[in-house]
Amino acid sequence: MIFDKFRSKSSSEKEMAKSTREKKPKKPKAASSVKAKIKPQVKSKAAGGPNENPAPEISVESPQPAAKYPLFYNNVTTLTAEQHSALKFRTKRDFTFAKNANAVPVTIGEFPLLSRFYPIAFTAGEKASCLAILGVPSQTNLFVSETGAWRDNCYIPAYVRRYPFMLAGTDDPTKMILCADTEATSLSEDGDELLFEEQKPTKLLDDKLAFSRALYDQFKVTNEFTTALSEQDLLVEQSVKLTTTDGQETGASGFCIIDETKFNQLPDDVFLDWRRRGWLPAIYLQLLSMNNWASLVAH
Repeated sequence: MIFDKFRSKSSSEKEMAKSTREKKPKKPKAASSVKAKIKPQVKSKAAGGPNENPAPEISVESPQPAAKYPLFYNNVTTLTAEQHSALKFRTKRDFTFAKNANAVPVTIGEFPLLSRFYPIAFTAGEKASCLAILGVPSQTNLFVSETGAWRDNCYIPAYVRRYPFMLAGTDDPTKMILCADTEATSLSEDGDELLFEEQKPTKLLDDKLAFSRALYDQFKVTNEFTTALSEQDLLVEQSVKLTTTDGQETGASGFCIIDETKFNQLPDDVFLDWRRRGWLPAIYLQLLSMNNWASLVAH
């Protein structure tokens, strides 16, 4: 099997945030951290977080041991003015960090743009997540060049654009804190724009917080969508065989797609409910995106 099975991580970003707090010698002052208020959620006993998983993550095959952080992240730290007053963000993006990722998590709100360039699939397993397939075989991202540039005129998934920032939970279930991977090459004291000025977040950091929060919300909606697909038993495991432009045989397996036959047999009340929720276009776009496999290996 050339393409290993995708797997959803069971840990939530809230659990990840707990590990970052344990590493800190002291708790930062409330006024110094970047927070976003959210509506109270009922905690799930199974996941230890909200009923809606904040951001489903995937595990991509790596020669290194599995990390405790989400895909791409290596050293996630809560951003505070006290500790990161000199830290700057490099505005010229370098996507080298994603060069070994053959898939990334995506949201259904991105499907209209994703379906133009990437096959859209789902993780196999109990808790499905939406994925954009970036390359075959494993550890191959065909959209990132040797210089770290993303392929011209192609939509870049929001999960990739969010890096190195992310939201994480706190002891207060109504609040989230903005964190960042401090090992990211886009963050350093030699960057372009400060994260904090006069002990306050800059506009850049406020924008990163707003973007991360919007993506957090979109992943919750996406989780509702994938849960509904699983409950109706519409996800079927799939594999593809491909031939590259130089005649080499390759392929992918261990992912799921929507079973079109079962979808067409949905009870009327379920179909109408999904139409009301705006999920039908996402289903059609996922099926349509399967035409992108050939163009994927053509590059």
